[in-house]
Amino acid sequence: MADNGSVQAQVRNVAMHETDQVFPIDSSQKILAMDITIKNKTKKRQHFIPVNHLYVRSEEGTYSALHISSYATTPIPAQEIDPEETLNGQITFVVPSTVATSLLYVDTGWDKSVPLVIDVLH
Repeated sequence: MADNGSVQAQVRNVAMHETDQVFPIDSSQKILAMDITIKNKTKKRQHFIPVNHLYVRSEEGTYSALHISSYATTPIPAQEIDPEETLNGQITFVVPSTVATSLLYVDTGWDKSVPLVIDVLH
């Protein structure tokens, strides 16, 4: 779990998958899938847009945006989040097969907060 005073995020059930039967990927890539919980800890309603607020970077410098996958059967929705409200869902990214560290960034900017960085593979 990570918290910056404005947003709280927790990831669970992190898994790497070699292929996706519905949305094929290149053999040099893997699918990084996880469950995520996002909580609005500010005092006002906030916009949450997963495609804008969530991404993965590696220590090697690679960047991965959200990617559609059959492993995200309940994707986290884009919506307004009231104070103290929590959202749950799944997110997936396509990352290089060789990546050793995947850092999930939760970068909402709510109340001018700094991004949360979660090492999801360790």
